[in-house]
Amino acid sequence: MRNVIVTGVPRSGTSWLASVFVNHGFDPGRRAFEESKKYHAKVEPPRWEDPWVLKENNQSFSLSEGHPMMPPDHVWSTPSPSFVEEVLSDKKEPWVIKDPGFCFTLPMWMELDLDFVVCATLRHPWSCVKSLNESASFPESRCPKIWWRYMINLVGLSCSIPVNWVSFPEQNGIKSAVGSTGCTYKKTDSFHDIFIHNQPED
Repeated sequence: MRNVIVTGVPRSGTSWLASVFVNHGFDPGRRAFEESKKYHAKVEPPRWEDPWVLKENNQSFSLSEGHPMMPPDHVWSTPSPSFVEEVLSDKKEPWVIKDPGFCFTLPMWMELDLDFVVCATLRHPWSCVKSLNESASFPESRCPKIWWRYMINLVGLSCSIPVNWVSFPEQNGIKSAVGSTGCTYKKTDSFHDIFIHNQPED
């Protein structure tokens, strides 16, 4: 089976999608397991984020005069092969690595000699913006800009990089996304009401 990189707009269901792959036997690594125990274990799904990957992607933003919550238009730095080797040292294939920051840094990771497919989440902008506003500590007016910046960059990348899109929370596209790795999709209990952050009210 092929490895997986999961990305998407922050608060768009990337943690849920990573959980689906973990439940199908994909390894997020020891660091991601340990970090997941620290973050809101009782109110949110595990985040499955490797802190080393987050730090590298965030440093790429900083070097390009940006920030994860207001990314730059372009990211120029590329992870070193030795760093990537260290990142993968705590993971067994097939692995899954998740970070919304890949919406910007993915082209740099594509230059490395890694075998992976890209799976990205789609979620209604109203839900993303509301969830961002409730979970972040910056002005409400910035949330739509964050959604737009991530989404427009990811859509642009999908024109040149194959992306398997998964709609959250409806799960449209999940079977083909899992299937793109060579794995057979099996319905799991990873989809739960607790994963549905701030859906629009009827």
